[in-house]
Amino acid sequence: MQLFFASGASSMAPHILLRELHLDFELQRVNLDQKTWVKGDYNKVNPKSYVPALELDDGE
Repeated sequence: MQLFFASGASSMAPHILLRELHLDFELQRVNLDQKTWVKGDYNKVNPKSYVPALELDDGE
């Protein structure tokens, strides 16, 4: 599971929830100015470029 976040966005609440539930997840920083993340085009993950976004292990 991956939690996509950006500085200044409302990403803290889902981050806290995932930690409190002791779920395994990776944090992925998104550059909203360029609509990119470490693996390229963030629009392929979320066409509206919103964060926070959660990608499940099955890709949903």
